[in-house]
Amino acid sequence: SQYLCGMVAGAVSKTGKLGFVAANPYGVVNWTVNGFEMGAKLSNPKATTTAIFIGTWADPVKERAAAEALIDGGADVIGQHVDTPTPQIVAQERGVYGTGHHRDLSEFAPKATLCSSVWYWDRYLTPEIKKIEAGGWKPNPYGAFPTIKEGPTDIILNEKLVPADVVKKVMAERQALIDGKEIYAGPITDVNGKEVVPAGTVLDDAGLWKMDWYVPGVITQK
Repeated sequence: SQYLCGMVAGAVSKTGKLGFVAANPYGVVNWTVNGFEMGAKLSNPKATTTAIFIGTWADPVKERAAAEALIDGGADVIGQHVDTPTPQIVAQERGVYGTGHHRDLSEFAPKATLCSSVWYWDRYLTPEIKKIEAGGWKPNPYGAFPTIKEGPTDIILNEKLVPADVVKKVMAERQALIDGKEIYAGPITDVNGKEVVPAGTVLDDAGLWKMDWYVPGVITQK
């Protein structure tokens, strides 16, 4: 769903410069940043995503500093993979847009939050608990990767801010994901031009967790 939020951000941005407040630079966060940028490029092939890693999941002071720096650098949409709504609040204060994470963050910044990547954990945990109760449940060695098709993750659009034509395109791509489209299907190269996912293959769960590379268009601190 962060991929779909990237689509929204790329479509609404006037500068093509997107910012992203992230926690720590390892697998689960890196694939979120990359997915956001890949989605943005569907809307604007020239879009870039500058990510600042703050080294923690929830620190409103650091989140504010990162969001302010990104906006000062020209970003006019701020995405996030941190736990508080601070980046959205800063976006609204500064007159730019944002995309939320975990839950619908438009509650905190209704004039800024374009959409949110949300989790409905009951949709995943309820059937999993029933499997455990029934016996024979076996966990994935790399953890669970619930999808939009399965229901636990999705996008919520703020249709008061997002143009109708963008909503239509995003929902069409959402359906494509439900129908089986793979975001990390090769060929994919990293920012240095190295092939990281060969043609004809899809990055597996282990590859996602090992992800220490970024797709072209992602800019990170050195």
